[in-house]
Amino acid sequence: MTPDPIVTPDPIVTPDPIVTPDPTPVLDGAALYNQYCSGCHGQANYGANVPSSHIGGRVNATQAEIDAINAL
Repeated sequence: MTPDPIVTPDPIVTPDPIVTPDPTPVLDGAALYNQYCSGCHGQANYGANVPSSHIGGRVNATQAEIDAINAL
């Protein structure tokens, strides 16, 4: 009598993980305006009688943030 063959299970195949890039954040132009601009320009976007020497270095926004504000 021949012994029964040893049956080994098939190896478990795990798929490679799917790498998804981080989504580009959506910038809220109105919120950025309130943060960076409304102090001088007000909610009505009029501006203020402020000498240009007073605004130097005040805005610390990225170009993407400035673009979002300009799109309002």
